[in-house]
Amino acid sequence: MDDEGSNGTDHLPDDLLAAVRTLDEQQLRSLIDFTQRRLQEVHPAISDQIDKDSHQEIVQIEEGEGVAKVLRHEPLEDDQDVPVLYLVTEELTPEGETRLHWTYLGPIQG
Repeated sequence: MDDEGSNGTDHLPDDLLAAVRTLDEQQLRSLIDFTQRRLQEVHPAISDQIDKDSHQEIVQIEEGEGVAKVLRHEPLEDDQDVPVLYLVTEELTPEGETRLHWTYLGPIQG
């Protein structure tokens, strides 16, 4: 297994890589669980990112694992606001950053 290039190890210390290579399957699974929890601690939730970036009034956010349903008011042509539902996910850019991707699901009839 080669550690050079863009296989995800280029930002990891060599001593960490060496330690991980000594782990058995159960230890690796425990490490995966730990790192997923740790990532949730250090990476902002989608709802937190939506709140700071939204220019429309957010009515409701229902967040799941890696996805959020967002209901927000949007203006219509006749100057009335209508609640519109979106599915919001994070996507990885070619630069390695993440950004929010909004999928329009449509207006909600009340």
